[in-house]
Amino acid sequence: MATKPAPNDPMLTQLQALEEIATKLLEAARKLPPGSERYGIVKEIGKFRERIAALKAKKAKPKG
Repeated sequence: MATKPAPNDPMLTQLQALEEIATKLLEAARKLPPGSERYGIVKEIGKFRERIAALKAKKAKPKG
């Protein structure tokens, strides 16, 4: 489980919320019947999670 961001950083707080939503979406998608539609949905959720991770990494890099 991911650690909670510092409450004084609204962007990290929002990214954490998006991660939680993505987790719930993935749980729901796994309940769909097997097939290309489910595969596509899971793939899109994965891309969404990658974008969240990239934003978090960008935010974590020191400026300079």
